[in-house]
Amino acid sequence: MIIRDDNFKPYPLLRTHHRVMHVLRLPPQKILLPLIAVALALFIAFWTPWFLIAALSGIALQYLIEYLIHRFLYHMAPPDQVNGLFKWLYSSHWGHHDFPNNPNLWGGTDRWFVPIISSIFFLLISGLLALFGNDTPFLLAFIAVYLGAIPTYITYEWAHVTAHAAGQKNWLERYITKEHAYHHFQDFSTNYHVNAGGIVVDKAFGTAFDRDTYNRPDNIRTMGLAPDDPRLIELRDLYANDYGISKSDRAKALS
Repeated sequence: MIIRDDNFKPYPLLRTHHRVMHVLRLPPQKILLPLIAVALALFIAFWTPWFLIAALSGIALQYLIEYLIHRFLYHMAPPDQVNGLFKWLYSSHWGHHDFPNNPNLWGGTDRWFVPIISSIFFLLISGLLALFGNDTPFLLAFIAVYLGAIPTYITYEWAHVTAHAAGQKNWLERYITKEHAYHHFQDFSTNYHVNAGGIVVDKAFGTAFDRDTYNRPDNIRTMGLAPDDPRLIELRDLYANDYGISKSDRAKALS
């Protein structure tokens, strides 16, 4: 039987355009959207078939990055004590599992993290292209990152908001919500993808949710830790003001 045991009301973003606007207003998009516009203009003005290949490669790269970061970074084993790493893990992801309907913990609010990472990938890709003798390494890398990977990242943010927000949803949004709910409420070691179509990556790595064979882990909302683990209690209190975690929310989280 599929079980959903979160004790908190979903945050209302009632229609698709509300969820899209929520994502477009996140701080990184103020930097990323102009870069996407520049990449699109370059794509149109200097079109070659290599641009399409570069954009598709960027999309595929982002799907892989989404999976790898979620599985191996956000779901790493937590430290034995509350240190800087555990604080970062909690604010980045563990707190989101703890309070999945709190929009302040959905992510996407760090203004510089994604722009900096995308710039690093741009430099790495252009360097590799130059190493292999490509004539336009910077241009192709710019297209790959800012017309492939970054728009795919933004659709990931939209998919994640869609999965957690309350409201009317079309068939695609209902599918995204169902697939992500398996990760939160059935088995947190499966379905690391969020973007539509990302199930292909989970299947390739053997982590796709199978409702016929899965074993629901204990303490799923706290990713295996006891809900009253002193580390979690300390972190809930520490981030209560930053993320709007009320006393009643913290009390519910203990059960």
